Amino acid sequence: MCIVSDPELKLLEAITQDIGDFVPWEQSSLRGENWQWQEKINQFKNCLEDVLLRPPPLLEGNETVCPRTWDGWSCWDDTLPGHTVYAPCPQFVAGFLSSRQAHKYCNLDGTWFRHPVTKHIWSNYTACVDTHDLQFRNLVNSLYVGGYSISLVALLLSLFIFFYFRSLRCRRITIHKNLFTSFIINNLCWILWYIHVIAQPHVIEENPDWCQVLHVVTQYFLLCNYLWMFCEGLYLHTLLVMAFIAEDKILKWFLLIGWGFPLLPAIGYGVARRMDPEASKM
Repeated sequence: MCIVSDPELKLLEAITQDIGDFVPWEQSSLRGENWQWQEKINQFKNCLEDVLLRPPPLLEGNETVCPRTWDGWSCWDDTLPGHTVYAPCPQFVAGFLSSRQAHKYCNLDGTWFRHPVTKHIWSNYTACVDTHDLQFRNLVNSLYVGGYSISLVALLLSLFIFFYFRSLRCRRITIHKNLFTSFIINNLCWILWYIHVIAQPHVIEENPDWCQVLHVVTQYFLLCNYLWMFCEGLYLHTLLVMAFIAEDKILKWFLLIGWGFPLLPAIGYGVARRMDPEASKM
């Protein structure tokens, strides 16, 4: 995740750095949905005007309160120790039901509750999750993994047949072998992607190097799929137009097209995302 560089948001950050426990604005999937991103900005502006910039409360003696704060999703007002404050679930977060409520607990010592694992100040949004939507998304994810797995088994069986029977050893089948190999590796990449990335939200937030590498490799083999399909058609066209061409020579060109050409856009794509901090974390 990376902090947004929009001048307006930078100004809002500067204003609120000393108000409560400030959580910086972060790049997220909301940038892909303008209405959601704008809604988040509007919510923060309202919080700034109605709560954060209000004069501090008048306290007597040792009286204390948990300080007002914006946690990145919701606005929380000053809260008395030992009390729980509630806020509507943000509608701009995918998978949340805005009809439900999140809550935040103020400890007896006048500090906000911290998560027992992360030790960070924590707002409880667990009640906001649309469990039916979550189950549906998990089902779709499982269908993807199942579909790619079935395809993988069929491709491996086909590749075994191509290698096992000597009668199938010819240039045309060699092209088939490369096409099927590209599909097999691409399927493996997608299975890993859906199991270790899509099903693990923290991976997307942490954005580890292996995740970035897996993404670029997956895109590379996806390009290989299309280029080898192109080689299949080009080979048939060549047989019709040039009947006496040396097949060994043309196979070398097909290998270059199928495995070599996709390297150029894949490497360029990987370098561009690596050099751009914001793009590498989208």
